[in-house]
Amino acid sequence: MCGWKQSQIPKSSTRATRSRQVTSTTICGSDLHIYDGYIPTMQPGDIIGHEFMGEVVEVGSEVKRLKTGDRTVVSSAIGCGHCWYCKQQQWSLCDNSNPNGWMQEKVYGYGTGAIFGYSHAFGGYADSFADYIRVPFADFTAISVPKDIPDEKLLPVSDAFPTGYMGADLCNIQPGDVVAVWGCGPVGLIYTSTMDLFRRWSRATFSGMNLWEKSLKSVVKLSELRLAIGSSIHFPSPAVSASSANNR
Repeated sequence: MCGWKQSQIPKSSTRATRSRQVTSTTICGSDLHIYDGYIPTMQPGDIIGHEFMGEVVEVGSEVKRLKTGDRTVVSSAIGCGHCWYCKQQQWSLCDNSNPNGWMQEKVYGYGTGAIFGYSHAFGGYADSFADYIRVPFADFTAISVPKDIPDEKLLPVSDAFPTGYMGADLCNIQPGDVVAVWGCGPVGLIYTSTMDLFRRWSRATFSGMNLWEKSLKSVVKLSELRLAIGSSIHFPSPAVSASSANNR
């Protein structure tokens, strides 16, 4: 069951966290697993949603890169930036972000890092289907973005865009390969739009498979999004550019 509840505005409870006002958020295909009951350890009153952006309203004393008033996009996967896995760019396996890894070991056989709003087994963090949210490891988990680009062009950077891009990267596309993207939903469309980069590198051939021609036309708009992201945002850490895709 879904519904509304009144909650207090979260505070920066530790020195490395920050609180932010959510300006945009969206549902992810992964959230459907929660609605369908496939993700254990959900509890009544849990707040879900893990693709979001907004404005910083409070920072902890150890947050150095962000300040109140900054406009930021936040990675759906939470990494500390300091453990062995984070240093190996395997942020979704972070040793420090998920206090409930022991729950996962019983179900999955191993523990992972935390994900915003994705059950208590993945950290129990309240997430973005709310007005405000607390962001741990803020200097690593969030990036500042320009104020003159609309939210709808930047929001995919939180999860959908890096998922599509890393999916293409993991394919290890080689010269002469023919690649079919089967299912052009949001991630499939982003996968297809990033193929411009891989096409230049490998001269491979790509095609999108979908019942709706309208979806394929959206690739053009997503290509424009990629150009806007690449030319306007400086990524101080690679956390957002690949972390969420590690979970797919």
